[in-house]
Amino acid sequence: MKKLYFLLISLLFAFTIHAQKFNGGVMAGLSASQVAGDNDSDYNKAGLFGGGFVNLEIGPRSLLQLELEFIQKGSRHNPNYEEDDFKSLLIRLAYAEMPLLYQYIVSDKFKIEAGPSLAVLIDSYEEYNEVPDYRKDFCLLNLCINAGVYYELTDKLLLNFRTNNSLINIRNKEVTGNVPRFIDHGQYNDVLTFSVFYLFK
Repeated sequence: MKKLYFLLISLLFAFTIHAQKFNGGVMAGLSASQVAGDNDSDYNKAGLFGGGFVNLEIGPRSLLQLELEFIQKGSRHNPNYEEDDFKSLLIRLAYAEMPLLYQYIVSDKFKIEAGPSLAVLIDSYEEYNEVPDYRKDFCLLNLCINAGVYYELTDKLLLNFRTNNSLINIRNKEVTGNVPRFIDHGQYNDVLTFSVFYLFK
């Protein structure tokens, strides 16, 4: 699986080098996430975010961007003994994700983006009250929707803020705390990413 992802990103960069209207680069940053439906509604789980991208100009102010990225998601709840809260929760989920984004250039410094992404689960870990749960009932694939904004620092460096939200249940079966979303009930990843994008051209 890792070799396949490396091959895909290498091909994307090769297209960037040989096609005049294509551009590409790398990005790296941090994620803050929660799992909607786990009875804990704060973005308390920190993680890593990074990968590569290529984009294609399709108009004077429009681009299509394809990315291949690693992103950590999940949820965390730590005990608060002062408020007699002794419960703890930890969900760690790592995905390889491929977003396809439409980007619109608002001004010289700003552009906005939106589009879907397909996420493939690489690794998962879950524990309640410091006791590991080995059921491994998380879905291998997940469909997400993304929206974000860029701020250009230089010709090659951009700051990005993005929201990434699951459209379908992240688990294979129903669990306590399921919430509705679109046509499904279940638990869903909700993620905020803060990152720096570096353009090769």
